[in-house]
Amino acid sequence: MIQKTNKNELRKTETKGRILWAAFKLFLAHGYHAVSFMSIEQVSQVTRGAIFYHFRNKEDLLRGVAEKFVIDFLQSSPSADEIIDDQTPLKSFLDAQIRQIEQRVQLFLEQVGPDSDITSADFMSFLLFINKYVAGIKRKLQAYEEAQAQCWLEAIHQGQERGEIRKEVDTETLYNAFHSVYVGIAFHGAVIHQQFVLDQLRKEWDYLYQLAAAH
Repeated sequence: MIQKTNKNELRKTETKGRILWAAFKLFLAHGYHAVSFMSIEQVSQVTRGAIFYHFRNKEDLLRGVAEKFVIDFLQSSPSADEIIDDQTPLKSFLDAQIRQIEQRVQLFLEQVGPDSDITSADFMSFLLFINKYVAGIKRKLQAYEEAQAQCWLEAIHQGQERGEIRKEVDTETLYNAFHSVYVGIAFHGAVIHQQFVLDQLRKEWDYLYQLAAAH
């Protein structure tokens, strides 16, 4: 009986995952309002009844997609605690951030598929959409940004404590510079290149780092 229950739960989880994944790809490709339940049925190969078993309505499905593919996606970030004992904590933190971004880009490409027309610009548009229309998402995104800022500030502070970064460097200004470069490259890459230009980010972050480093 227990084994049968476990199989049923696993089947439900797999079905829910297929629904979320299909909805995510369709929302990215066509926009939330243009996607019908019929198209979600076709892509997920799940019946309408199964969709409504897991989600009350289309808005509930949108929230599920936002939670799984945006919030969970963003929250897998390196912590300053991981490099607290390093002699060059900020450099190590920057390297960890680059690796994480590279993994995210690769994961996104794997998720949408090699032959898909979906780009990072579509993901950015979806992010702006859910931030405006999905209740509670803005608060979670703000909490994520605040947590990230604290990690950056701690890494910069540790860098100053260990003589890696000059003492006179303002930690918040330096963090804002790193963050602004990231946002600018992400936006420019999405709009102009249809992808994230990781080499450019690495180059400009390294330039900022050298300006702040205690040589």
